[in-house]
Amino acid sequence: MPRFQDFALPHWIESQKGIEIPLGGSVGPGLSFKELINLSTDPESTTKALNFYDTDLTVRVGTQGSLELRKQVAKLYAGSDVTVTPDDVIIANATTGANLLSFQSQLSPGDHVICMYPCYEPLFQIPKQLGASITYWRLDPSNNWEASLADLKALIRPTTKMLVVNNPHNPTGTLLSASAQQAILHLAARHDITVHSDEIFRPLFHATDTPAPPSLLQHASYDKVIVTGSLSKAFCLSAVRIGWCVTRNPELKASLLSLRQWTLESTSLIDERIAAEALSDRCRDPILARLHAFAHRNLAELHAFLAKNPHAVAATVPTGGATAFVKFMDPASGRPVDDLQFCQTLMEHTGVLLSPASLCFSQLQPGDFKGYTRLHFTCRTEIFKQGLDRIGEFLSSPSYTALCAGSQTNGTH
Repeated sequence: MPRFQDFALPHWIESQKGIEIPLGGSVGPGLSFKELINLSTDPESTTKALNFYDTDLTVRVGTQGSLELRKQVAKLYAGSDVTVTPDDVIIANATTGANLLSFQSQLSPGDHVICMYPCYEPLFQIPKQLGASITYWRLDPSNNWEASLADLKALIRPTTKMLVVNNPHNPTGTLLSASAQQAILHLAARHDITVHSDEIFRPLFHATDTPAPPSLLQHASYDKVIVTGSLSKAFCLSAVRIGWCVTRNPELKASLLSLRQWTLESTSLIDERIAAEALSDRCRDPILARLHAFAHRNLAELHAFLAKNPHAVAATVPTGGATAFVKFMDPASGRPVDDLQFCQTLMEHTGVLLSPASLCFSQLQPGDFKGYTRLHFTCRTEIFKQGLDRIGEFLSSPSYTALCAGSQTNGTH
């Protein structure tokens, strides 16, 4: 098996020195035990649930995960015509482990995989390392990063085994509507394709004028669907390494469980108990309300920032997730800047960290997303506003003028 190439996004973030305002990631403000207890609608019960003094550390939580945690995960998919039960849930080591479990259990060398593009890099790199051939389903930046069903239909081959989607989408912050999901599943059913949906940012939905879309799991029309999620993004508990695969299909579940027994056997008892409490009725909604409040205020700041800099900055304002895909341009010509050089120079002059798309999200050819950067907006509002202010000042500086001139001289990189 060929060696994995470096994972560009975390490598970029971890290699930067002197970060003052980190807006290149996607994890919201973390929670301590004390903060989790204070958020709970029943602090006494939460305190009791998080008391580990008498916990027997020789006890394992089983090959599918504890029943209590699986009950809480199943509740996340309630409210549709489809019934999701605890038996449909398989606990994994965060979404990273859940995605790996899905790909390793379902894919073989020679299989064909279609993946959204741009996308979080492991969603296409891991299938590629497993020997699958990858075709990229390009989202359309000229149409608010919409996914074209006609394009998807044209990509399907006789060997297509899996379609990989990310919803809410990273890095653009866009969503697949319920009708788009239905159309995707109709195509998948016609060609017997397994749909893998990474839903780590669910249920972070920000539109106030339209109902939140369902999970890909919540459609009765087709059950060859595996969704993955975790506590890392929407629930701000990335140090609790608990995630999940959920599927209603018995054959898919059997293959997931078989591989889990070989590769994981059991997740952490302590982490599972923390996760079960965080997803409980007394904690789940307060945690989400806290992060939605940050997102609501910060998206208003982003709207104002875009309106203030219309000739230098463009973006589709996110309707879901925690990130925006922001394009920086030469105000005089409208041409995109060199995003890697932009992010490097921005860091040097302002201490603001963004993630350059050409390095972290481009796969097909250099310059695919020239000028684009990923911007995290579910951080604390004072940090986000300060970051936008510093970026705005940089856009008016001689350094940015020089960068724009250099980008046009060097051409597409």
